[in-house]
This record gives sequence, C-alpha cells and structure tokens, in this order.
Amino acid sequence: MSTNHKPLPDEVEHLLRNAQLRDELEPYFDESIRSVNVEGRRIVLEFTDHLNDRELYCLIYRDILPCSEKKIDSATNYLHWDCADVGGDPTTWLRYYATPEERRAWAEDLDEPLPEREVAPYPRQLPRRPL
Repeated sequence: MSTNHKPLPDEVEHLLRNAQLRDELEPYFDESIRSVNVEGRRIVLEFTDHLNDRELYCLIYRDILPCSEKKIDSATNYLHWDCADVGGDPTTWLRYYATPEERRAWAEDLDEPLPEREVAPYPRQLPRRPL
C-alpha cells in the first residue's frame, strides 16, 4: 500500500503563495522579531481592516515590536493596540469603524463635516483577546 500523497492543485497554490509571502517578509525579519516571546507579549490588534498587509506589517515592525509598554503579570490583562489612531487623527476610525451613533456624536461635538463612511477594504478575523 502506497503512502505517497499527491498534492491537490489548491495545496500547491497555497504552498507557492506561502513561499511568496515569506520572501516578501524577509527584508523585515531581524533579531528583534526572533526575540519576541509570544507567551509574554500580550497584544491584541484592533481596527486593522483599513490597512493592507504591507501597511500592517510595517506598523507591527516599526511601532508595536519596539514599543516599551509596562508588563502587567496577569492572565486577564493585555494591551489593545488601536491601529486606527496612529498619530492621534480620528479620521480613519470615523471613516471605517465608528457606529452611526458615534459618528453623530462626533459631528455634534466638532460642528464640522465628517469623512464619508466606507467599508474597510481588507477585512480580517484577528483575535479579540490573547489566545
């Protein structure tokens, strides 16, 4: 009985795409990424659907990995990283993530036009709390 597994066309495509993505990430891989302890770095990314993959990887590499946040030794505590508020500008959050009620409240408080509501172009299903 043969144990050879003939890959399906989808499997081959997935392997090739995985290799391509690894090649694209290679320039961003250095010792800082190798030293990350996934058990101790309890970060949840929020509001990432407006960023393409490259923008998200750059945000992680440039802003999140080198940040020095206080460590809280508790299994229930973790850091929520708001990816829509980089630089303190609420425009991205208002455009892609704010509810109609939140947008209405902002419009009343600011008394200026808000950005048009848009659907975020890169929907992701990321964890909402550490695994």
